[in-house]
Amino acid sequence: VGVLKSFVRNELLLFAILKSALYINETNYNKLITYSDSISAVLELKNLYTKNQMREEIKQHFHTVQMEKKEVVSMWVPSH
Repeated sequence: VGVLKSFVRNELLLFAILKSALYINETNYNKLITYSDSISAVLELKNLYTKNQMREEIKQHFHTVQMEKKEVVSMWVPSH
């Protein structure tokens, strides 16, 4: 149960990061910072090779953001 709970939490955090990438594409903001207490979620975004559809979609949106000279930064904030 603990592993499943951790997996679901990680996926939810990645979904929030995806939503932030979509949000900056729809606004006039040039920089957006997302904060997460899950270092694994933040580090997964640096993984160039993934078979996960959501991670791939995040990377595509981040690429679009970069092409528009915008920036999305994901930062880890310790929770304890």
